[in-house]
This record gives sequence, structure tokens and C-alpha cells, in this order.
Amino acid sequence: MVVEYILQAVGVFGIVYVGYRILKLSWNLFYPYVFGCTRNLKKLAGANVAVITGATDGIGKAFAFELAAKGFDLVLVSRTQSKLDQTAADIGSAYDNIKVDTIAFDFSETNVDVYQEKLFNELDKYQIGVLVNNVGMAPEYPDILSELPYKEISNVLEISALPTTMLCANVLKQMNNRHKGVVINVSSAASKHTLAYWSVYSASKMYVNWLSAILRKEYSGSGITIQTLTPMMVATKMAKMDKTGLFVPSPAKYAKSALKTVGLANETSGYFFHQCQVEFGFKLAPGFVLDMLSGFESRKIKKRYLDNQRLLAQSQS
Repeated sequence: MVVEYILQAVGVFGIVYVGYRILKLSWNLFYPYVFGCTRNLKKLAGANVAVITGATDGIGKAFAFELAAKGFDLVLVSRTQSKLDQTAADIGSAYDNIKVDTIAFDFSETNVDVYQEKLFNELDKYQIGVLVNNVGMAPEYPDILSELPYKEISNVLEISALPTTMLCANVLKQMNNRHKGVVINVSSAASKHTLAYWSVYSASKMYVNWLSAILRKEYSGSGITIQTLTPMMVATKMAKMDKTGLFVPSPAKYAKSALKTVGLANETSGYFFHQCQVEFGFKLAPGFVLDMLSGFESRKIKKRYLDNQRLLAQSQS
């Protein structure tokens, strides 16, 4: 009799657990992308200036255009002034009612005094409603940790983790005083699994996820929206992808989709078909399957990169 009750309890628990997983998966897939009503970004922001880092290429540039289309004045932050000037000119020609300012800043910089002098003193001049922490860096190709150049390890950590932390610390002060604001921290789906051969990159992106989750607790009830985006592959230079498809959107398509999820999901991929990959791949697939697939893909990427470098060296000799 006791055994029968135990088996019944286990069965009920199993049904409840499976039902919960199905409901959660369905919510993560359909609420931000299908059923949820898009929030008014201007109301969430409470101010008219949007700051975007890594704003001259890829996802960052696409976010800048999307935010300009929504009527935000922009502050673009990136390393190269000439690229900033060109991006500002492109946005200005598309949206002549939008003010676009630029700040040239090298995010490999780790000196706090330089941050204050060259970046924060400038940002403090603005009432910032939206902060998009997009700047990041990936290694040239995947490899085991001991084979990665020390400088590359340092750069990936410094550029992927420190700027997001420092900018949040600076901008959240004014947002907290205003009781409004939007922070979008762009992470990566590489944070969803312990990806061999991508150790530093995957770990640095997990740091962004963890930081964002903690900040949501610290600023709970403040009126500030803090979102983490974990995209899969987007057709960008950093991803070394130029062909788009169902699962590889253009930066413009990705940014447009991602902004619609602000206020609807604390952490999401930002794009419906990426979320399908996250839910059915990273969350449901056994770990050993993910290890096998990611290992195979990583070795292929490494071989392709080294082959291209070899051909380039031969052509120059």
C-alpha cells in the first residue's frame, strides 16, 4: 500500500513537472514574440537619449537605427572616430530630426580614471533613457585555453565584461533618481552552455547574464527595466557570417525584433527563431549532445580560419 502511494506521488510529481516545463517553454517562446503587447519604450525610458556601445557595426549599429526610428536622440560610443562619424551621418540622413552625438572610446581601456575623464564626464551631460551595452569581443577562433594568446584572453575579458559593468554603474545612478530607464545588456547564447573551446568568451557572457540578474534584484521596484539578450547567430562581422536565413537574421531584423521584447522578458534571445533554438536545443537537449555538436562545429571553425590564414600568407609571399 505504501509503495503504491509513493508511486502515485512520483507520477503526480512527474506530470506536474512536465506540465510546468511545457508551460514555461511556451511562455518563453510565445509571450515576448507573439502574444505580448509591445511596451511604449519612451515611457519605460523616461528620457529621450539612447546610448549605444559598439555602435558602428552589426547589432549595435542596427540598434542605433531602430532607436532613431523610435524618436530617440543618440550617443554612439565606439573606438574609431571615422566610423562613428560615418554612422552618425548615415543615421542623420535617414532621420533628420534626430540629434546624434559620438564619443570615441577604446573599451580595451581598464583604467577607471580614463573611464571617468573620457567617457563618464561626457555621458553625465545627458539625461539617458536607454543604455544598450552591446560592445564585446570574441576570439579569432575557438581553441583550448592554454593555446589562446594571453593578449586575446585579456581583451575578451576586458571588452566583454568590464564596459557593461562600468556603464551600468554610471548610468543607473541617474535612472534610479528618475525612477525610469531601460538597460539592455547584449550577451550571447554561448552563455547557455559550458562551451568547450570557447571558455573565456562563454564565461564572460555568463558574467553579463549573472550581473543583469543581480541588478534586476538590486533595482527591483525602481521603475528601471533591465534586460539581457542572448542571441544565437546574427549576420555580423564578429560572427563572421554574411548570409542571412531563418535562423541567421540580419542585424536590422534582429534589433527590430529585440526591441519589441523590452519590458516583456527579463532574459530572452531577442528573436523568435533564436528562442526556438534556445528552448529546444540548450534547455532540452542532453549536455553530451550539445558538447558533441559544439565540439564538432568549433573544430570546423578553427580549421576554416587556419586554412584561410595559410592561403593569405601564401598569396602575400
